[in-house]
Amino acid sequence: MFRVFSACTPRLAVCGAVLALLASSAAAQAQIGWPEPKPSRNRSTYARPVRSADQPPPRNLRLTADPESRARIERALGERTKLRFDNDSLRAVGDEIEARHKIPVLFDEKALDDVRVSVHTPITKSLEGVTLRSALRLILEEHELAYVIDEGLLVVTSKTEAESMLHTVIYEVPDLLYEEGFDVADADSLVEVITSTVEPQSWEEAGGAGSLACLLETLVISSTDEVHDKTAAMLAALRTAHRQMATEKGDARFATIRPDGGSAEERIARRLEERVELDLPGAPLSALAATLASDLQIPVVFDFKALEDVAVTIDEPVTLRLPGVSARVALKYALAQHELAWAVENEALVITSQTVAECKLFARVYPVADLLGKDGDDYDSLIESVTSAIAPASWDEAGGPGAIREFEQARCLVVENTREVQAEVERLLTALRSTQPPGHEAPSDDGPQLRFYRLPLVVQGEERPTTSELRELLLTYVGPRNWMGQGGEGEIRTTGGGLLIRHTPSAHRAVAEFLQEFSVFEFAPPRVQFQGTGGFCNSVIPVVGENAVGQAVRRP
Repeated sequence: MFRVFSACTPRLAVCGAVLALLASSAAAQAQIGWPEPKPSRNRSTYARPVRSADQPPPRNLRLTADPESRARIERALGERTKLRFDNDSLRAVGDEIEARHKIPVLFDEKALDDVRVSVHTPITKSLEGVTLRSALRLILEEHELAYVIDEGLLVVTSKTEAESMLHTVIYEVPDLLYEEGFDVADADSLVEVITSTVEPQSWEEAGGAGSLACLLETLVISSTDEVHDKTAAMLAALRTAHRQMATEKGDARFATIRPDGGSAEERIARRLEERVELDLPGAPLSALAATLASDLQIPVVFDFKALEDVAVTIDEPVTLRLPGVSARVALKYALAQHELAWAVENEALVITSQTVAECKLFARVYPVADLLGKDGDDYDSLIESVTSAIAPASWDEAGGPGAIREFEQARCLVVENTREVQAEVERLLTALRSTQPPGHEAPSDDGPQLRFYRLPLVVQGEERPTTSELRELLLTYVGPRNWMGQGGEGEIRTTGGGLLIRHTPSAHRAVAEFLQEFSVFEFAPPRVQFQGTGGFCNSVIPVVGENAVGQAVRRP
């Protein structure tokens, strides 16, 4: 067996990609010109470039020599798996993964030896219904191991070695740089959110190896695969919040957005709220885990290394009788008898030590447009309310591990802390909303806004109204006295691909709802700017009707 040597992405490849990006940007600049910068609250900014209406949605561009092999392994990592090991060797784990998922697995034996692990180390885990990605993390992490994708191989190595194997990804983020009403980009806010809530200790400023640079409308990030996964999930969550703010500006009371969890973790959280009746007269911990896994139909696993650190085994007796309480409460008191706790991660409920559970931080995005005061920018008061009322010592300003940051482009708070603290934050925001007077709306600019609605003439082979017909319908049925020529100030024009409308935010909400009934929305870029000398076409247009993956927003 030979050791896999993997370094950062070759500098030549990175430089070539950056130069190509600069060249394409320079060509675009020569053709369309750049607007003059505007004052931007003392932040690092640059002028917004004109964007074509046909521009594709933002992409994540990974610099790799063998993209097809990497894509094949990533697809396998996303597959559901069923793995059962009872004191089987680590090499047997690799053999099973190779056979079941058809990907090559290589062990970096020297790196394993550095953490006193070998391919003969026994593994005991039973996992079903989780992705291979989550299963691997659950198996490897308790042995201080990790996996990386390198040169078309899935390489099992030490966590220390994995942290030195960096990859470069270029993230296109034009839709997350511009705050509404400003024509200059605020890259600092986005950088601050990412570096403070996505593995904060992994970045250069904190002594880590990861780097982040802003280039035009992109983030160029060199970091580990794990950090890239979390960064992509965070950007997707911020886009969800941004889209909600843009399309539902009058009602910003949205559910918490969980970039780290997904549907599996949310399902486990819901199951933990189900009522159970436990009568355990000295039953072992393993029996408790088996009962919960069976009754709640969720994966339950032990963090054996954490249990070993606190001298606890799965044979320790648990004595508990709690009729009719939630599984979450029952689990809390059952595990506390042995100074244990639980966490939900990697699509499973993990029983671990209290010390380890307290160090597991998770990110959440909370849209808060409706809680920002009259002017819509009082983040400081809201953040102070959260950090002073909920676990004050847990926040970074008090020396704790947690972080809370505002992201003005999407009118949201981004919070990193334990799941227990996150639950308290959600309850606090819900309580604050209950104090809002009836009919309260999020603060917004009541002035006219220009928006573009792309309207395909044929959807799924079915005839749709033409843009001219839709224009007449809107003038007739959506606030007929609010349009220009009928006593109002609203303007509507037809274009080759849709409707260009200048109107108030409330009128835009009515237009969006009306058009959704016709199922005529089609993807359009997050932000478009029409270049002109003034008047109708000289303003930024936030496009309505986009979702996170650029699909149409349609009602059935």
